Amino acid sequence: SNKSVLLSTGASETFSKQGIYDLAGNVWKWTLEYTSNSNNPCALRGGNCNNNGDNYPAAYRGANDATYYSDVVGFRVSLF
Repeated sequence: SNKSVLLSTGASETFSKQGIYDLAGNVWKWTLEYTSNSNNPCALRGGNCNNNGDNYPAAYRGANDATYYSDVVGFRVSLF
């Protein structure tokens, strides 16, 4: 079927990568990755509340400089 199903965060271990759920959440997440663009070396992942999964899937990598800020960019605290 071609239906969308809304699941709560952590609803299934199937959607977890290294214990991280819902990477495609409501804000872009800063990562420790670097891009090949010297003007925008910092990588962002996950999309934000204004994006949809068709245009910006969780695997999409955005780029910006270290001084960039926005109300749709954040970070995720994680312990490994």
